[in-house]
Amino acid sequence: MGDDSVFIMGFDILPSKSPRSKTAPKFACVIMRNGTILSEYPEISRTNLLKLTREISPKWLCTDNIFEIVPDSKSLFKFVEKLPHETRLVQVTGVPPRQVALKRLAKRHGLSVRGKPNPLESARLAAHLAWLGVGHSLECFGEQTEIKVTRGRKMGKGGQSANRYRRKIHSEVQQMTRFIESQLKTASIEYDIDIRHSDFGYASSRIVAYAPLPVITRLVERKRGGDFNVIIAPVRKRTEFVPLESGPVSTQLQPRFFILGIDPGTTAAICLLSLDGRVHLLKSKKSFTRADIIRLVYEHGIPVMVATDVPRIPHFVEKIGKTVNAKIYAPSRPIPVADKQELARELSGVRIRNAHERDALTAAVYAYRSMLPKFQQIEHKVREEQIAVDRSHLKALILKGMSMNEAISSLIQEESEPIDIEPEPDDPEEELTQERFDAIRSKLDALRAENRLFEDRVEDLERLVEFLRFRESELTYSLDIVAQKNHWNIKRDREVVKKQSE
Repeated sequence: MGDDSVFIMGFDILPSKSPRSKTAPKFACVIMRNGTILSEYPEISRTNLLKLTREISPKWLCTDNIFEIVPDSKSLFKFVEKLPHETRLVQVTGVPPRQVALKRLAKRHGLSVRGKPNPLESARLAAHLAWLGVGHSLECFGEQTEIKVTRGRKMGKGGQSANRYRRKIHSEVQQMTRFIESQLKTASIEYDIDIRHSDFGYASSRIVAYAPLPVITRLVERKRGGDFNVIIAPVRKRTEFVPLESGPVSTQLQPRFFILGIDPGTTAAICLLSLDGRVHLLKSKKSFTRADIIRLVYEHGIPVMVATDVPRIPHFVEKIGKTVNAKIYAPSRPIPVADKQELARELSGVRIRNAHERDALTAAVYAYRSMLPKFQQIEHKVREEQIAVDRSHLKALILKGMSMNEAISSLIQEESEPIDIEPEPDDPEEELTQERFDAIRSKLDALRAENRLFEDRVEDLERLVEFLRFRESELTYSLDIVAQKNHWNIKRDREVVKKQSE
């Protein structure tokens, strides 16, 4: 269940309203706490909805379709920026375009629904589903800018001064990197950093700052030529749907839970290890961003623990752990390379392509082994007492901090809860002869069933159209960034040609 100490707001757009319309859309809204509706607003403007959200500061602002309040990606980011820092926008019906109709979802989770819910009822259902832990919150990875600090000259074979020359260049790369970090910290801009160390400082560094290009260029100047280069380029906006942190969920959904091992770096690697110790996914990629990793992980399941193979938790790993709301594992001491290689030989059935994947695998396996006594205790208890629960889900709940008895009780209670669906009332029919009445009634039932199918199909197609429009706006924005990047490249090349001709 949801946290008793937090507020949840649910909303739904009123009929014949649209965020694309010239007239301002209106919404129905409810405020919930501890599963109880505190206030209802049958009609509220978008401005007042935002004002109410800022006053209440709910944990979740939820709806069945986020595209009812924002038509495109730019509007989405502007809307999210206006929300309180602690508030997350939640879509209870799932990740677009594979959504489940609100009515069907409500019935699946035992909520009473009569006919087609009106906007206020939809707002209530959205809030209640979010309170039950159903839905996905929208994580906005805003405009990002990549800053690379690299050597400006090639290191030749050199002579007596080769080391001094290398020390000078690497020291300057280090100083510039630290200067950029200090500028970003002063401006309170979040960033991820990857450094290639050398004996004399930094051979190179790559920083992904979570701010748009104009903001970064006001803090840091581009530089080409000389002992080092400072290359600044934009990275496109990203949005990800992240499952809500929930208690027990319906066993019909059968979520998969994993330990996520991460080896950060220019070439990053991840390993998804199931809670029974099997490698589900092992992958490495150059310029693997946080958004890329989170998207990939949630395509496969839910991470309940994030692991690293070094005692000092890297900033990159820490950020991912916070985003997915998972416990972070770090070994108490550095793991020797020989131990990593031995582990790779033990898992001969797993294809390990490089050292990055080996390190990610090591992190996940060591995290699993740290929890193995607890997992064995769980297996023993379930087997001895013949408890009919999903063992993987049980382990996940315990990893999240529940005691074993609490987790077992919660899962058993969830599975045993009956789903009481109230039948939809039939409209009274005019009394006729029995034969004619039966024929009309049969035809009416068939038409109603067919109509419901068409309504569901129309609703699904409308959501697909809205999702495709949203993706179109994202791609348009990406093309703008590519054009901007090409502009800077062309300008740079022209300046180089001009200098060479002088």
